[in-house]
Amino acid sequence: MDHENFENPMEEHSRTIIHIDIDCFYAQVEILKNPNLKNVPLGIQQKNIVVTSNYIAREYGIKKCMQIVEAKKLCPELVLANGEDLKDYREMSSKVHETIRKYSQAVEKLGLDENFIDVSILAKEKLVNEKFDIIGNKYENLEQENMNELCYCGCRQRLSIGTQIANEIRQKIFTDLGLTTCAGISYNKMLAKLVGSTHKPNQQTVLFPENVQGFLRSLKSIRSIPGIGYKTYEVIKTLGIQTIPEVLDYPTDKLQELLGKESTAKIVNLCRGYDPSPVKSSGKPLSIGLEDSCRNINGKSEVEIKFKQLLTRLIELVAKDGRIPTTLKVTVRKFDKSQTSHREQKQTSIPPSIFTNFTSTLTEKSEKKILLIIMKLFHKIVDVNKPFHITLLGLSFTKFLDRLNNKNTIASFLMKNVTVQAVTNLQNNESITMDDSVPDTSLRRTNIIETDGSESEVEPSPKKSKIESFFAKRRCLSSPMDSPSPSKLRVAELRLNSMERINENEVLDCPPGVDPTVFSELPSDVQQEIVNDWKNNQQTSSSASVSRSQSNFSKNNKNSILNYLITDK
Repeated sequence: MDHENFENPMEEHSRTIIHIDIDCFYAQVEILKNPNLKNVPLGIQQKNIVVTSNYIAREYGIKKCMQIVEAKKLCPELVLANGEDLKDYREMSSKVHETIRKYSQAVEKLGLDENFIDVSILAKEKLVNEKFDIIGNKYENLEQENMNELCYCGCRQRLSIGTQIANEIRQKIFTDLGLTTCAGISYNKMLAKLVGSTHKPNQQTVLFPENVQGFLRSLKSIRSIPGIGYKTYEVIKTLGIQTIPEVLDYPTDKLQELLGKESTAKIVNLCRGYDPSPVKSSGKPLSIGLEDSCRNINGKSEVEIKFKQLLTRLIELVAKDGRIPTTLKVTVRKFDKSQTSHREQKQTSIPPSIFTNFTSTLTEKSEKKILLIIMKLFHKIVDVNKPFHITLLGLSFTKFLDRLNNKNTIASFLMKNVTVQAVTNLQNNESITMDDSVPDTSLRRTNIIETDGSESEVEPSPKKSKIESFFAKRRCLSSPMDSPSPSKLRVAELRLNSMERINENEVLDCPPGVDPTVFSELPSDVQQEIVNDWKNNQQTSSSASVSRSQSNFSKNNKNSILNYLITDK
């Protein structure tokens, strides 16, 4: 039945999208580290599970996330490599991503082993002089051919050029990094990803518009389509339909009764091959985290040891990232017979000063501070005074700030001092402000046991703090083009006021109304700028009153450093 009750959008074929998937990624990385593993059945072990394997092992029937005991029965000669530490996999994934970005800036990472590339611009540029020879496989289904009429918009030429670009990228990855890959080429992301899996390993396949319907109808289940998750699939199964033809032939009104109009439209359009989603350029991750599953942790000391191990490994990843985290999240999974996968999470802000002089490892003092925060969060989740049974622990850092390279700036000074009170609170065991309701928004559960490197966790968009907003609007202190600084920002909010008194002889140049303690801590060039601003204001002011001068300066020079340091406003 044709679905007429909602709009049937027509997708243009103007884009050229490539999906690159690294063959048995973890296994290839291990073979590069130890070439002796190349011709043996190899499995990657995490805890008591084979998370992935090479193609030799798969010939024995070994599948992803199979129990080691079961895998050994199928293949007694199976060699296992420990894959619990993802460090090497992450590094290789980043190298692949950077290699691909040489061909297009529109590159979107999907887990560790997959990338989408929009090469539309490059394909159009090559149309002038290149031949339209197809490299690799072309999907064809002779029984269902011509379900769509041939398209004359030029897409065949662009996609043919796309096969040449895909082949060049794959050859570059193999030459530079030693990894073999598969590729799919089509005019949208979903089709490129799906068709790339039809010929493996180390091959590529293109899908033209006239073959789309035949290709989609050949899929065994709608579960194969990215965007239709397990829960949605289970709901649709209650109607007795599982395949794409069955969905497309099912009455629209009955689907809408079960799924709603919006979800029905989305699913039907996906089954038709419609996917207008753009390739979103991947920057640095929103979160950096590690999780470790365990059989049984029921003591506080065991929890502390496990968290310390996770923190040590996590700090290495943060060091490579180069940014400063401002939020810490703790994940705990308790044993529950009815809900074995139930997780609880708590998060809190952490003082950036912990990472002020951070290079690759934390100082002992900083490590203790973070572990103190971690255990406070843990106690929010678990009552250690009662028996408990933990099966997974996780740590992650989120909401990053770019590291300031110039230490002799007002921004770096403020960053250093803004956290003084927070650190003091921790040392005095004062309460930490926490978010007690952190939703687990993961679309795929991500722990140390992963499926071939796909690890992604959805994080809420970080909101800028007032101090971040201040820095952003003061990037260039001397520029007349600066945006007005937030009018409600106060020295008290920056926590720059000090209760200590200092010798007045040490702050002779300190302008009236400015906290002398803060002024004395500023770099000399910043002090000079403040003094000059004050003198200029005095010359233009008609009043001899200090308070009147402060008022005039505050009104007329809102974007001055001095305006933020005057305490009597």
